[in-house]
Amino acid sequence: MSYNLTLAICAFAAFFCLIDARHVHQQPSSDNNNSTVVSNGKTDSGAATYYDPSMGACGILSMGDELVCAIPDALYDTKTIGGNPNNNAFCGQKISVTGPKGTVVVTIVDRCGSCKGGDLDLSRPAFDAIGDPTNGRVPITWSFI
Repeated sequence: MSYNLTLAICAFAAFFCLIDARHVHQQPSSDNNNSTVVSNGKTDSGAATYYDPSMGACGILSMGDELVCAIPDALYDTKTIGGNPNNNAFCGQKISVTGPKGTVVVTIVDRCGSCKGGDLDLSRPAFDAIGDPTNGRVPITWSFI
């Protein structure tokens, strides 16, 4: 009995470590980030980081080669229906993101707990299209399509 309980606790802890590890490439947001979130068709600004997507808050399993993103919790939570994050109006919406290297269109599949203001967390291929991954964080502008 004790062995089964220990095994269950270890499995539970490992699962949450994997979920938390998805955002290991992010650098904390600057305290001087003056960006604001606008979801009414206007252009927003912030910073982009990158992560390795998997099962996102939208309940969509994403692979590493997809052009997907996570939006800030504060924005995501404004469209959660009935308290279920899988029933979020932002899920599946497209965003056009422009950074130092160019523009990419991504699909919202997740929420980002460390994103502030207009920050976005992009899949690696999406980030590669707009910025140099050695920087880890690049300035962006973005808007809903």
